Amino acid sequence: MRTSDNVSELIELKPGLPNASILMKYFTQNKLQEENFLLHQVIGGLQAFVKKKRSDATHTLEQDSLDSLLEDIGSLSSSTTIQALLDVLLNADMALLNARFLLKALEKLQLALNNGMSSRTPTGAELSLHWKLLWQRRLVSAFIGFQAEFDRGKRALMAMMQTNTKEIISRLSTKEDASGPLPRILPWLELFRRAGIVLDDESCGQTRKAVNSASQLTAWEFMEFFSMPFNDPDLPRRRDILSLFEAAETKEEFLRDTFRVLKTPIFRKFSNRAQKDCLFTFILAPVLSSVFAVQELQQLHLDIFLTEETLTTLFIEWYFSLPLGVVLALPPPSMSSSFQRWLQPYFVILDVESAIQEEGEDNAKTPYVSSESYLRRLRDCPRSLVEIFNSCWKTPKLFHAFVLSEHCGWGEKQSAKHAEEDTFGKYSSTGSGARWIILQGCLAKTVHLSLRLGKVGRLSVDAVEHVDGIMQTIAVMQINDGHEAGEDDAAVQIPEDHVDVNIGADGTDGWVTTMENCRKAAQMKSWAAVLSAYPQFSNRDALCCFRVGALCAAWNAERSDMQQLEDALLELDCVVTIQVKAAMAAYIWERYIRVHVVTLITFWEESAAGRKPQRGLQPQVARRFFSIIRNLLVMLLTTMKAVRAISTAYDHGDTESDYDDETSDADAESDDDNEEDVPCIAAFKLESLTQSVKWRFRVKNLSLEFRQRWPPSHDTSALMQTLQSFKFDMVSVSQIADHISLIMLLDSFAATAVTPISVVKLFSNNGRHLCRPDSFLTTQPLAQPSEEERKSVSRDRTRFLKELLRHDETLGFALAEAFGLPLEVIREEYVLFLYQSGRDERADLAIEKMQKPERLVLKLGAIARARLSLILRRMKTEAEYAVVMSMLPADVFMWVTNDSQPPLVSDPLVEKLDRTPSLTSTHYLLLKCLAMISPSGEEFEKVSAMSVLVKDVISQVKLHS
Repeated sequence: MRTSDNVSELIELKPGLPNASILMKYFTQNKLQEENFLLHQVIGGLQAFVKKKRSDATHTLEQDSLDSLLEDIGSLSSSTTIQALLDVLLNADMALLNARFLLKALEKLQLALNNGMSSRTPTGAELSLHWKLLWQRRLVSAFIGFQAEFDRGKRALMAMMQTNTKEIISRLSTKEDASGPLPRILPWLELFRRAGIVLDDESCGQTRKAVNSASQLTAWEFMEFFSMPFNDPDLPRRRDILSLFEAAETKEEFLRDTFRVLKTPIFRKFSNRAQKDCLFTFILAPVLSSVFAVQELQQLHLDIFLTEETLTTLFIEWYFSLPLGVVLALPPPSMSSSFQRWLQPYFVILDVESAIQEEGEDNAKTPYVSSESYLRRLRDCPRSLVEIFNSCWKTPKLFHAFVLSEHCGWGEKQSAKHAEEDTFGKYSSTGSGARWIILQGCLAKTVHLSLRLGKVGRLSVDAVEHVDGIMQTIAVMQINDGHEAGEDDAAVQIPEDHVDVNIGADGTDGWVTTMENCRKAAQMKSWAAVLSAYPQFSNRDALCCFRVGALCAAWNAERSDMQQLEDALLELDCVVTIQVKAAMAAYIWERYIRVHVVTLITFWEESAAGRKPQRGLQPQVARRFFSIIRNLLVMLLTTMKAVRAISTAYDHGDTESDYDDETSDADAESDDDNEEDVPCIAAFKLESLTQSVKWRFRVKNLSLEFRQRWPPSHDTSALMQTLQSFKFDMVSVSQIADHISLIMLLDSFAATAVTPISVVKLFSNNGRHLCRPDSFLTTQPLAQPSEEERKSVSRDRTRFLKELLRHDETLGFALAEAFGLPLEVIREEYVLFLYQSGRDERADLAIEKMQKPERLVLKLGAIARARLSLILRRMKTEAEYAVVMSMLPADVFMWVTNDSQPPLVSDPLVEKLDRTPSLTSTHYLLLKCLAMISPSGEEFEKVSAMSVLVKDVISQVKLHS
């Protein structure tokens, strides 16, 4: 008997014939040759058909020529030949084949492979081939279904598209029976048009391209969008995959479990946006056609294992990419709407009994009340619906979001009403749709703000809710309106009148009437109108801080322009609350200044080390920067001392807002509803509306509460929250003082030709605490320097200041004061230097500021002697002064010129610093010494003798000149 795969044949053995093993090998080879011949025949037939089709694309070829090939395909038995034919069929060259033929061919290959695996455990290659055939057959079948539905959906999509905003408004305005979202949003659309915003052109072009690509999509291209994990050759060898195959009761279960175990996404990563648009349009466009198309579409999505989570993500991206004309052309919500039919699964209430039980527990402590009156929770929101809700308040496409919220709100209400009817009122529909009504109110305010702030098309509900962007824009508008920094002028006066922006009884928004006369964007922009409509933004200190931030950010972008930084400091000085001022000063330092100071430290460290800095430095710009930063740090130091003096830290809990009272009992109607133990869990933010939380008031009043409290107050902004959380108790005043000293030190480097010295030598702990993150906070105790280190730092500071004083007196004494060095000692050294270098006029002024100038009298006498010695020795060498020299007292002359003979040993620095000393200046210096020295002792006698000698020299020189 000869066996090959699943084919058996009896062979009669006669004497003289070869043995059985030889015959088996012979017939096996013969069968393989026969199958290879059949494979080549099928491939040749396919290629001939494709070639003919390509040469004559307009001719409809008979499918009969392919039907015979299907019979041959079914005759294959080897997994090798099946794999070879599959590779040929899936080649891009075969795209001219009919998708239905491809489906039949895959079915034949699947049947042939199953016949070979029916009686044994498949090999790894067979299992891989089996999985791929199952998945590809399923994809092709789905493609055929999608293609049929897409052709109908395409016509609906193209009919709804408009390219011009004005045409959209005109078309929609003519509808007398307009309902749904249109009556409310048409005035918004008109204002957007006046503002010059083109809402549809770009999206229309993209949608047309996507529709064209989807119309030409082939089954081969469609399959390329999907993952194919069994292309990994090692995968079939895994025992867990084989176990899935053996345990699966159906082929669908095997496919689904494989994706689950491997955690492989259904879709591959898209190489470009066009591919994604094409696929999304192909599988979602039927949503716009009919209710029956949606039902068929949903089944097709299930066939290719698209989960609700994946579909929700696809739907959100596709919906918000639609042209505005298409969105506005959607029929109002109704049971006959295909769009509403698509959304319906999101509103299914999965566990009515649990909702009823939760409601009963909430009302357990309140006897004899109806659930409708006391319901304090919004109903649970499924995860997918949460994603849709979040997408609506995070997108800047406000019209898309409003229309979608209208449909979702209607669907949620209908679902709740049906549940209420089914449970005979045990399940309450009160509050159903409330989250969507609140969202629409927030969208309306966002539209208003985007027009008033000149941010049309760029603002989302999320951006408004975070407040910072709104406050920043208002601050910039105030600056651009001509406000002078640091002046409380009319440019930033907060309006006292208030405009109601909420929706009125007629269904229109209150703010629309205030903008009816605006014909262009420039007329719409008004920060004062924003503050009138939203008083929660009207806070002088907060707006001042945001102006400071805006100016600092502008300076940071163009650091050579110091005017903006100066203006920021002037604005900061106008902040009234000292805690806010101190926190904002520290914030500016950390956010904008610190890193630049580090850069300048690096520059001077390289200079001190003798290396050429990588960057150059403009001394004038640097000095202006240092002056501004020193003023900033002095302001911080002053305000911190004031904060400490009143012993209060800026605490958010001590500052109440009329608009952000998120923990107060806001239900004005519930006088009899005194549940003191009701926890307040929800803040007035959109994300709270999808959470299972309990409010302090009834959900029937939730919409009204949101109208009053949204947008949130200025003090919920990230900036103000940062300032309010500033840790005043951890601020080190000494570290602020050290940074002031640092800035003055760097300024001295830039201002003078003094030799730079390494910063680490002039500060304790080698300056490790300087310019670190959170520079002024003592996050951990600093190591106390040893006594030796203190003395070393003090010596280096004194030495450096001596040199600095020789270049700039003002900087030197200011830095000495900042360093905390004894000014009297520094002044003494400075006075001596001035006299040593012959700058007697400056020295006379400086010595008058000394508390005890008499302590210098002996050193001044030594300087006078050195000067006189130098003068006399030079006169002695000159012939014209021979007569004068001969008339001087010899003993005094000998003592003066013998520099090392005590008392009053000559100061050796005089000869180095003052090569041509003045005889007249020396005379006045000796007179000053006589006035301060004690009138007794050898030193007094020598000073008196020198004074007489100088008088004689001066008189003799005048006499003989």
